[in-house]
Parts: sequence; structure tokens; C-alpha cells
Amino acid sequence: MKRSSHLAALRDRLLAERARLRQLLGGVEAELSSLAGPRPAERAENAQQEGSVAVLTDLDEREWRALDEIEDALARIGAGTYGVCEACGWAIPLARLSASPATRFCLACQAERERSQRKERRPR
Repeated sequence: MKRSSHLAALRDRLLAERARLRQLLGGVEAELSSLAGPRPAERAENAQQEGSVAVLTDLDEREWRALDEIEDALARIGAGTYGVCEACGWAIPLARLSASPATRFCLACQAERERSQRKERRPR
């Protein structure tokens, strides 16, 4: 398969995932809105509801980040910069793009970013 047809297939995957995430987020947002209403007086129900809100909020945040990454990838496709590592400028291998279509970095640069982030989080 030529790179251009492979990239078209990746674009289709990104579009499908964007549609799925938008639908999922609509449901999560509706569920969060319904849980934000009047709270029951019983502590057990209240604790369960608060746990549900925490789980849904965490899911909501992760899914919004994933949607943002997909939107960014689609913008890079439109700009003609998709598949180019933002750190080193080299082409990202098709195998990496297939595994993670929204990625912005080649494997080596991604690994270096993660090492740097771990170093920053370590207590001194």
C-alpha cells in the first residue's frame, strides 16, 4: 500500500474515532448533568453518586484530551504536516501511525519526552 493511500485510511480512522468520541462525550456530559441535580439525603446514595461523578469526570477529561489530539491530527492532515515528527522533523513510520494515528512524535522522540517528564515529576 502506498503511503498516500495508507494516510487516507488513517484519516478515515481518525474521523470515525472523532465521531465515536463526540457521541460518547455527549452521553457522559448528559450523565454528569443529571448527577449534578438535587442530591439524595442518604449518605450511602450520596457517596455512590459522588463516586459516579468522579469516574465520569475522569472519563470525560480523558476523552476530551483524546478528541483534542484527533482534531490536531486532522488539522495536520489538512496542513500537509501529518506523519512528520514535531520534535525531529523526520517521517513517522507508518507502523507507528497505524498503532497511534493521532501521534505527533516518532517513537524515539516520544520516548525522550516521556523520560524528561518522569525526571520532572521525581521528588528531589
